[in-house]
Amino acid sequence: MSTNKDTIIAEAYISLDRVRENALLENSTLQKELHRVIFHGVLHLCGYKDKGKLAKANMRKMENKLLNQYFKK
Repeated sequence: MSTNKDTIIAEAYISLDRVRENALLENSTLQKELHRVIFHGVLHLCGYKDKGKLAKANMRKMENKLLNQYFKK
């Protein structure tokens, strides 16, 4: 990842096999789990962490917020 004041340059690699597994484990759809993983990566780029119980809970809270906004009807 490369950053300066206004730009973040990064690559994200997503395993669809893992997304499918997680969707089954979380009783979610493939579409929603894929979006969760995408949002998770973007949150990391924004500075969110997921190491430790509190950080992980905060990350999940933000993922859910973004998912709810994205899929709002």
